Amino acid sequence: MPPRRSGALRPLAEWLAELGERPDMRYGRRRLETTQAIEAALKAVLGNDAAARCRPAGYAGRAAILACRSNASAQIVGMHVPQILDEVKRRVAHADVRELRLTVAPERWAAE
Repeated sequence: MPPRRSGALRPLAEWLAELGERPDMRYGRRRLETTQAIEAALKAVLGNDAAARCRPAGYAGRAAILACRSNASAQIVGMHVPQILDEVKRRVAHADVRELRLTVAPERWAAE
């Protein structure tokens, strides 16, 4: 049996505030905010229909990787990359994304 923790219990809010100050947690929070900004920028620049065909898939350094449903969707997004990046920077001041890489990954969507 593991040893019991000694001392008084800490309030959850205090523990979460301390956890949120860890460097690895701050980095994750910044990436989440950037990912949400990319999704919002896709909708703002391309509209809901086109944005629904492309979604953030990950990061490689300062590049965000977007997985698109088809080549046509990737081409549409590719033509608007500067506007999308400007919109992301407008929404999140600390966004460190400098480029968008587009991949075609139809397997990320359920069959329609």
